[in-house]
Amino acid sequence: MSWFEVFEWSVLVLLSLMTSLSHTGDSPVPSFVAKNPQNITVLRGKVASLPCVIKNLGTKSVTWSKQGSGTPILIDDFLFGNDPRFTLHRLQRVDEDGNNIINMQMNITNTKLQDVGIYRCEISTRLRKMVHTVQLNVKEPEFTPVVIVTGSQIVDKGDELVLVCNATGKDGAPHAIQWFKDSTPIKPTSDGSTTIKDFKRDNTLISILEIKHSELDDAGDYICRTTNKDVNVLKVNVLDADVSKSSVKRGTPPKVGELKPGGGQSNTRHSTYLLATSLFLITAASHLFV
Repeated sequence: MSWFEVFEWSVLVLLSLMTSLSHTGDSPVPSFVAKNPQNITVLRGKVASLPCVIKNLGTKSVTWSKQGSGTPILIDDFLFGNDPRFTLHRLQRVDEDGNNIINMQMNITNTKLQDVGIYRCEISTRLRKMVHTVQLNVKEPEFTPVVIVTGSQIVDKGDELVLVCNATGKDGAPHAIQWFKDSTPIKPTSDGSTTIKDFKRDNTLISILEIKHSELDDAGDYICRTTNKDVNVLKVNVLDADVSKSSVKRGTPPKVGELKPGGGQSNTRHSTYLLATSLFLITAASHLFV
């Protein structure tokens, strides 16, 4: 602590005492409300709200400090130090007996493990120094293992199929990852048509599954499972591109130029021509024999 900070702190404490001592005995004596919590537990990174509920505070000052530090954190709204995570929040009301109740609550944002300790809320009066203490506990948040599978969910037959599994563990990367397709283990092939590559990054294990030329029976549910039994599934569909390209729309009438002899309208015309010719020959023959 620099000499300027010591001087600044001394002046603030002196002003606080002068303000408290300047009021006569006619002012009601402040007191802490009995229901003040004395033990607060938060998760690391969350906001810790340390209450200090006082009855009949009047114009007296409140000082927040951490036990054992020797220097205040806040004197009323003034931040003593350079940590902006500490702020004062005032909540005021009047009880059923007409007493002024104020909560000189100190908030700590983005809590850290080193914030753990006992914090003192102090009021200085002519007779004595009044202190309320709050124990702050900061816990590590519970970790939930994460397994994420990404990749193309629709591929054409013959195209490459690539799936990536990212698995994060609580105390580090999982020891290993195993791939399954429809509950059947997937193994790398000797010809390299199916490969599995694993590598670690911080506390994450990454596994890449590659199938060089996908077949129709490669469609199905692909499961990524860690040695900790954490799993995730991705469904993959394989399309038969050759069939889809050669498909012809049904129900479309043929064009005139596409009509073939012996079929459709040509057949009808040919039959009519033969019938007319036969009738002509029969009529001519009957005239000859008359």
